[in-house]
Amino acid sequence: MLFAPRRDDELNLLEFGLQNHGPEIPGISSDREVMSVASIDMWLEYFPRANVYGFDICDFSSFKRDRFTFIQGDQGKVEDIQSVLGTCDSYDIIIDDASHASYHQQLTFVTLFPHLKPGGLYVIEDLQWQGKVYEKAFRTSHKTRDLFAKFIKTGEFPKRTHPIERERFQALAKDINLVLMPNENFYHWGKAKLAIIHKRA
Repeated sequence: MLFAPRRDDELNLLEFGLQNHGPEIPGISSDREVMSVASIDMWLEYFPRANVYGFDICDFSSFKRDRFTFIQGDQGKVEDIQSVLGTCDSYDIIIDDASHASYHQQLTFVTLFPHLKPGGLYVIEDLQWQGKVYEKAFRTSHKTRDLFAKFIKTGEFPKRTHPIERERFQALAKDINLVLMPNENFYHWGKAKLAIIHKRA
């Protein structure tokens, strides 16, 4: 439903988080050995004309594929998030499937949504789960799911968005065409596992 109309387009796709069970899980190091990246292989097959970019705190530089570029960085640092703009200055699709920490999700959104192309899609996965390691280290006023549920209801973001200023979120509101948070009940956003943000064309 989301991607089929653009399957054969020449587009730029960026995915944050490239493998399960990273350092957001207690006891797992960011130095873990990387053997394969199933999601990247999937995107390359599904979008045969796309350039695919991947960002992760772990080192995936040994994973080589045509049309794939890896960027290593920490999702908790603005300068690392911005480093994805050094290889491609705008994206058609951005997928955040990284640490799932509320602060990381929100910092990445306010940093990269301005660089999503008009009509593009920004997807945040696994809203129902936040690992204790990062969630405790980077406290926020709202879970990401609650942040976007508020926007769906009112067209505005919550007044308290500590530690990221509300103005940074609200400045993006005019460019948001639609936010979907699908689950078994579209009117119960508290159970949503996915946020899909469509940028105004």
